[in-house]
Amino acid sequence: MIWHAFSMPNGYSQREAYIILLVLVTIGYIGSTYVSSGYINFIIAGIIWSLISIFITYRWNFLSNQQLLVDILLIIIEILAIILMYKKSKKYIWLFLFIILGEIGFSYYPRENAIAQTSIPMDSYIKLIEVNQNVLTKLNKNDHSFHRIGSTIQLNENDPLMYGYDGLSTYVSQQSKESTNYLSALGYYQKHSWIRWSSFNNGSTAAVNRILGLKYVIAPKNKNLLDATISGKSMSTSDSAPNFPKGIKENSDDFNIYKDKGALPIVFKIENTAKNVVVNYNPVDNPFLKLNSLFLQGFGISNMYQEVKSSLIKQNEVSKEYVIDVVSDGNVYCYLPIDQNIVTESSIKVSVNTYNNNVWGENGIVYLGPYKKGIKIHVNYESKDTQSINPVFAVEHEGSLLELNKFRKGIADIKVNGDLISFDKKTEDTNLAISVPYDSAWTAEINGKPEQTYKTLGGLLEIRVIEKGKVNLKYNVPGLRVSIIISTISVILLCLCLVLKRNS
Repeated sequence: MIWHAFSMPNGYSQREAYIILLVLVTIGYIGSTYVSSGYINFIIAGIIWSLISIFITYRWNFLSNQQLLVDILLIIIEILAIILMYKKSKKYIWLFLFIILGEIGFSYYPRENAIAQTSIPMDSYIKLIEVNQNVLTKLNKNDHSFHRIGSTIQLNENDPLMYGYDGLSTYVSQQSKESTNYLSALGYYQKHSWIRWSSFNNGSTAAVNRILGLKYVIAPKNKNLLDATISGKSMSTSDSAPNFPKGIKENSDDFNIYKDKGALPIVFKIENTAKNVVVNYNPVDNPFLKLNSLFLQGFGISNMYQEVKSSLIKQNEVSKEYVIDVVSDGNVYCYLPIDQNIVTESSIKVSVNTYNNNVWGENGIVYLGPYKKGIKIHVNYESKDTQSINPVFAVEHEGSLLELNKFRKGIADIKVNGDLISFDKKTEDTNLAISVPYDSAWTAEINGKPEQTYKTLGGLLEIRVIEKGKVNLKYNVPGLRVSIIISTISVILLCLCLVLKRNS
């Protein structure tokens, strides 16, 4: 976690900023100044530590590793520098600076150069950020409610961090395993490799997107801008048809903005049985069965998804074609149940009725479009890695989707400010869900009186209250107060040691 705290965003040279290396070198230097005699023991300890590190990192294959042989040579030079420093003068400590710079140049320059050569061109990156900010400014000006945003393209694994919006378009390794598994089980990114963890893939189903407050999707329409983003080969940039059924399109100069008026606010009502929802993640399971159970127990909506039978009519080495009969009006989806140990680095192209409407379909539930009952559609997916995998198809019932609207009533004046969520409860309903991951560090009050929080819908936060009034939810970072105290004491002791050393 320390590494991640100093090394974000992922995929950029800032991650190789050597801040931790600088801290360790500084600690080593301060420690070496206390060694006024017995430097041989100091050297021996360094050699032993280096050998242990070599064994842990490379085992017995180190003689065939060019990088390691150079590291060993540098260690020998460092030992000679230490001997020279203690035999002659401590001014030779500056030799270590050149050794470290040489190691950085040898070990990291090729990697950083490769990233620089394959990243999006700077002018295109600046242009994309500028036009994105224009879109976000427009959205925030016209909509002051808390909402989440998706994007059909991806520059890196931290898009919301770079673009400055509350999104669902990323996986970051700081978040808990429970949150990652929960979102994957709901049909978002699937955990088959770190690349596959990261892509938003235009969301899950319309119903899942709505309970998580996904209100907007931004899709670029400027071809030059889009081509520039795709040219960055170091990141999994993609461009897919927005999974926003019957969304309202708002135009800007460079983007289409899709709005879903059915998205639920961050606080919404749920059924008493929502606490019984269990969501276990397994990428080979049928996600539509899990979602049916979630919406039945959480909202009392039965048969949100109806599985659609399919027939394989054509297959070759790189593609499969299926024909399916739509059994009811609604949004049609497919999902590829791929074992987590199978890594597919190539994208899976999905097309419907010869029209290519999704080019990043391997990453979760794939939206095929809205169709009427009785329509036959042909679905073709291409992938050289997954020809043994049979997709699962399902239709999201149009009427069931509309039933979610009634769960937004009774909540007003919702405000989100950092670690505080507040709202007015206008009814006496007892069960409310908050679309943030459950964490025991959340505390709740209604009209100034403390209330218990719970886990609901398999992974979200719930509060149960039987009265009307003002509700406040606050997140208290676990261990923050203790860490502040420890850090303060440590800084005081460090300053005291430095003063005593100078006086002596």
